[in-house]
Amino acid sequence: MAASAPPSELRILILGKNNQQISNLSYFLGRGKRTPLQKTLSSKVWRQASVCGESGGNAPTVVKTEELFGLPEGEIRRELERCVGLCPPGPSVLLLLLLPSDFTQEDRQKLELVLGLFREDALEQALVITPQGDLRWNSSVEKLARACRGGRLRVDFEENQCSEDQLQELWKQMEILLKHNQGRHLTLKEGGDPQPLNLVLCGRHAALKSSAASAILRGQRGAAGRQVHLLELPALYGKPQRATRSESVSLFSKCGPEGVHAFLLVLPLDRPCKEDRKELEAVRETFGSSVDGFTMVLFP
Repeated sequence: MAASAPPSELRILILGKNNQQISNLSYFLGRGKRTPLQKTLSSKVWRQASVCGESGGNAPTVVKTEELFGLPEGEIRRELERCVGLCPPGPSVLLLLLLPSDFTQEDRQKLELVLGLFREDALEQALVITPQGDLRWNSSVEKLARACRGGRLRVDFEENQCSEDQLQELWKQMEILLKHNQGRHLTLKEGGDPQPLNLVLCGRHAALKSSAASAILRGQRGAAGRQVHLLELPALYGKPQRATRSESVSLFSKCGPEGVHAFLLVLPLDRPCKEDRKELEAVRETFGSSVDGFTMVLFP
């Protein structure tokens, strides 16, 4: 569960790929809302620091990430720790600034890696922001917008073009999101926290897969001190290629950036029949021959 904060506190963390757009959005959020002291600061200093202002009596803090998508995985956590440290005790709202015309599959995976560093479900406290003029269809952006509790808002935040109505609508959406989450904030996982183990049960015997799942978890969500995610892959043999591809995409989307750690082929104790061998071949055809190195056979 996310930690609680006073409901009036808005601490906003902007995540995105385009640094110029992030700077424009942070300026948009602070424009006309700065305190007299902040108005005396130069634009350069103000933009590089966290942005503080007032909205409806609140005192929001806005922190923007720098070059997050361009960093190696090992450095992403350090940058995120720096940003979270600028809005203690942690962000209460995430703004995911996404450009449909420039958001690749690799970008999606990088964003999932970032979101996975939070202890809580970050999407429950997130709102997708897209530029009003970027109308290109992007399935990854659409899926993220549907998954985020705050949904999606199109904003024209190019400097000197954003309207007061858009600004107020954005504040309103963030306040609604904050209220829904009762002021809770996000915290980062400890560096030593083990990654969840993603296991996929495959095979054509549904009852045996359920039995195997019960034996592995024994009523718990983890094993050996590690969280375990068990996913059931429906039988693939005999299905058209389009259907098997759809199953594979759905499966990997549930595993997050860690991916699948092992496939568990569940078979009956007696000798596997021709259909069982065909099922294994279907799994190989769907996920590639390299799946052999990640497959174990279970006899529940």
